[in-house]
This record gives sequence, C-alpha cells and structure tokens, in this order.
Amino acid sequence: MLAQLSSKYTCDIWVKKNEKKVNAKSVLGLTMLAAGKGAQIEIECTGKDEILAIKEIVKLFQSNFYEED
Repeated sequence: MLAQLSSKYTCDIWVKKNEKKVNAKSVLGLTMLAAGKGAQIEIECTGKDEILAIKEIVKLFQSNFYEED
C-alpha cells in the first residue's frame, strides 16, 4: 500500500530503517527493508508535491493501513 500511494506523487520518497534507505515507490525495496509492525522508520519526501505526499503517508500509517483490529 505504501508503494502504491507513493507512486502517485512526483516527489522522491525514501524510507529508512537503521542504516538502510530504500525508495518508497519500490515494493521490492520496501520488502527488503524488513520493517514489520512496530518497527521505527523515517520517511523523507523531497520535491514538488512533498507536503501532500507526507500528509497522505502519515494518514496511511495512522489508519494502521486500513486494517481492522
């Protein structure tokens, strides 16, 4: 879901866990990050629509990726 959402924006979006940084638009990259539930990550957005992108990404995380408890 994160890769799909990130791909809607023209800005660069990166996800970092520990020392590993991957492109948020890459499903394979996100998988290789191995950031399971509860992991601490950093999100970096740079570019024309960065504000909108980060707002939508925050919403996705706050919604727990739209999963039911």
